[in-house]
Amino acid sequence: LGASPDLLLSNVGFPHLEQGDLVQIFIPSAPTRRLTLEVNYPEKKGDRGTTNLQVSVLKSLAEMFDLKAFADVVVYGPIEPEDAAVTFVELHFKDQFISRGDMWLFTEAMMNLPVHRKKTF
Repeated sequence: LGASPDLLLSNVGFPHLEQGDLVQIFIPSAPTRRLTLEVNYPEKKGDRGTTNLQVSVLKSLAEMFDLKAFADVVVYGPIEPEDAAVTFVELHFKDQFISRGDMWLFTEAMMNLPVHRKKTF
């Protein structure tokens, strides 16, 4: 699980958001197509506000949601986790044997983690 974060935000641009908050990101021309992600701030020595970064989304996610580099986006939040929760996620494993114990451990490890199409762990 120690993959790079899906979303990085500038603390200067979003002082009301805390690490771990959930936000929705969308382009103004398509407000119904929203991407919900967990807030992460860049890990830098010194002040978090010294970076030029405003909003950085993982490239694969940006492509899925038609987010273009340096384009304007709306960052809405924080939102309540209940508003973004899913009750069912289907996973596909190809050419792998997975025991019931493995399935239980995987389920426990994935609880309360943000997921999206094509996410790898």
